[in-house]
Amino acid sequence: MQNLFIRTMKTFFNIPLCTFIFNFITQLLIYHMPSTRLNATVEQPRWPGRPFHVACPTGTLAEHCALLSRTSKMAVVRERKGPGCSEPEDDTAEVLSSLLEGCDTRNCLYVDVGCNIGYFAMHAAALGAHVDCAEPTPFYVDAINTSIALNHFPEGQVKLRQVAITAAPAKPAVPRDGIPYSWRMVMQASSASDPSELTFSSAYAPCDIGLAEQRRLRNWKVPTMPLEQLLRGRRVDLLKIDVDSIEGALLHTVVGMVRRDETRVQSILIELGDDALGFAHCENGTSVASNALTGYYCKRYASSRPSAHGPRFGDADDLWQMQHELNYR
Repeated sequence: MQNLFIRTMKTFFNIPLCTFIFNFITQLLIYHMPSTRLNATVEQPRWPGRPFHVACPTGTLAEHCALLSRTSKMAVVRERKGPGCSEPEDDTAEVLSSLLEGCDTRNCLYVDVGCNIGYFAMHAAALGAHVDCAEPTPFYVDAINTSIALNHFPEGQVKLRQVAITAAPAKPAVPRDGIPYSWRMVMQASSASDPSELTFSSAYAPCDIGLAEQRRLRNWKVPTMPLEQLLRGRRVDLLKIDVDSIEGALLHTVVGMVRRDETRVQSILIELGDDALGFAHCENGTSVASNALTGYYCKRYASSRPSAHGPRFGDADDLWQMQHELNYR
């Protein structure tokens, strides 16, 4: 049986006293680091997760980086010093710990599309999984490389790609350039279908991590990679998709590849957004400035607001097919 997870809940759990003391001392050291240098924190996921290091981009305030620690996050909430930080999501950590436990004794592959600062990539690697991480943001890529070094993972265990993963929309309306959908799919299969690079001007900043570097860079260009190229011919134990833009199109691509037996994906963890909201951004133009992937899809594919809600640039029917035809639960 295969698994499909859609994130909808967040919870907090207690950890052993010895781990609390260890992390508390670590946080004291971190709080005294100068904010102009690269900061890092030590994370202890709940059992059966294993401790690992996470580095934050250069310029991140030490107190912001420390919020990634479960101990620090709970302390902020408990002492009512502020709203705390909802990242990283506890339910995501639980999925990784449950599905990747024992990967140090078996051959596991975890693919992370949109791995941000690499928190869950480090979590998966600490459990022994081989990790393939795709992230378009340069200062997050630098932090991930530092995290890999801090954790002393074996060479080749974590593969990092600085790319923007693309996919064809599930059921786009007639594009603004007038090319029919059937022709569009032919173009998608050609080498000239999508741009070779995209320009980004922002990135999701968990706990305000990365804001300083975003203000400094303003925009950055990265190459693109079709999702088919990333997954074709591979057996993936856990595929995580969290890009805050075109996840519906990415899921549609996965469903098609699984149906055609072009890839084998045991479990999928995806954060789905509302397509109506995505197309609303197309209409008012905000997505073009805030997210390069959404902006590109708005420009090329969106002509009107969809009549029914569904995954952004995707199709709700994909979820039905996964559960009733492809044996995902």
